[in-house]
Amino acid sequence: MDTTKYTVNEIVLLVQSFYKGEEPTEICEQLEIDIAIFNQWIRTYGQVANNLLHLNEENERLRQMFVNLSLSNQSLREALDNLTTTDASSVLNRLKAKNSR
Repeated sequence: MDTTKYTVNEIVLLVQSFYKGEEPTEICEQLEIDIAIFNQWIRTYGQVANNLLHLNEENERLRQMFVNLSLSNQSLREALDNLTTTDASSVLNRLKAKNSR
């Protein structure tokens, strides 16, 4: 099979599947390519594929962190909105009394 029919993006995805644990022989059989070609792809695109995997993992971690912080922020805003002026005055008076001791 002609290996030039694969784009760089496709090759990087295939190399990533290798880094995720798929056996090179299975990949080569599916693509009907020689293992030497796949090894060449790993040498050429391996670092890019590996870096993209790490960036995707970091991106997912940051997305999850953003979701958690957004939920915390939302709940704090709702609690603040529910706080009445009287409640706020009461809290301020308690703080003033505590600080004056």
